[in-house]
Amino acid sequence: MIDENQHKKDTVSGIKWTLLNQVITQGVTFGLGIVLMRLISPREFGLLGMVTVFSGFLSVFKDFGLGSSLIQKKKLEKIDIDTIYWSTVVLGFILSILLIVLAPVIASYYEEPKLIDICLVLSSIFLFQSFSSVQLSLAKKKMKFKLIFKVNTFAVTLGGAMSLLLAYLNFGVWALVFQQVITTLMIAIGFLLISTYKPSLKWNKEVLRPHLKFSLPLVGRGSINYWSRNADNFFIGKFLGAELLGIYSRSYSIMMLPISRI
Repeated sequence: MIDENQHKKDTVSGIKWTLLNQVITQGVTFGLGIVLMRLISPREFGLLGMVTVFSGFLSVFKDFGLGSSLIQKKKLEKIDIDTIYWSTVVLGFILSILLIVLAPVIASYYEEPKLIDICLVLSSIFLFQSFSSVQLSLAKKKMKFKLIFKVNTFAVTLGGAMSLLLAYLNFGVWALVFQQVITTLMIAIGFLLISTYKPSLKWNKEVLRPHLKFSLPLVGRGSINYWSRNADNFFIGKFLGAELLGIYSRSYSIMMLPISRI
């Protein structure tokens, strides 16, 4: 049975820490973005935006909605967690390899050879996410939002500091690329360290099936929503170039910041 008083306290605490996480994370991200726009040219933002159109779509599939299924299931067995963990890890490898394979195609589409190297580096993000996705879902399920806040704040701050240093040293687009990579890596390490879950070498197809039944509609909806929001970047980068895409993407993200966060 659920202790209603304790559940109420956990809910209020979760709201508080989630709100604080949003405010601080977005505050750091917004302030950092303003500074980086003074150190890095719009073209560099545009180059990253070209790759992000594709890597962002692949991110829709990063755990195939299985993390949400893990959270919503009332009675959770160890085999459920192990099955989803290894499914997510395999999926992370597949997405990483897929972005590497697509790198020449993306570079050819935008006629920007530099995009190949950017894709290769950003592909590591899917691997980092896959090893800690289940731990994050379990933390949410147990309403450990204070821990989530601490991990996210540390990761965002460290990634931001590294991007500022690289931007100051004139690394251009790589300041933005490594900001994403370092932030994701730190989040993964953080959840691996704080989680009590230790995966076993077990996987069960029959256990996975009901989770997929829940998660597949989430993936389908996410795919449709993604392209409804990002089709403009796909075409602007192609027909107007990296510089105008950089100006457009930064302006659009700033305009949408209050709406998306609230």
